[in-house]
Amino acid sequence: MKKYKTKLLRIRKESDDEYITMTPYSKIITINEIGKNILDESKKCDTLEALINDVSKMYNVEKSIVEKDVTEFYEKMKICGIFEEF
Repeated sequence: MKKYKTKLLRIRKESDDEYITMTPYSKIITINEIGKNILDESKKCDTLEALINDVSKMYNVEKSIVEKDVTEFYEKMKICGIFEEF
């Protein structure tokens, strides 16, 4: 199982359900509250599996339901340089 680390992020609330953060490549991205919660939770985990489990518990939803969405979000954030696998 691959491990990852989350780059240090500053996340700023812009409106009720909109947050912005800057990638390591100096690009600003907009995320919703769920995305912010996933990024916050990712700082406590070191594998995608652990992140999926934690998000599942956070929202009290079966792992199989959140797995696709969390994996897709993770892959997009990895492309942005926010997650780094090692």
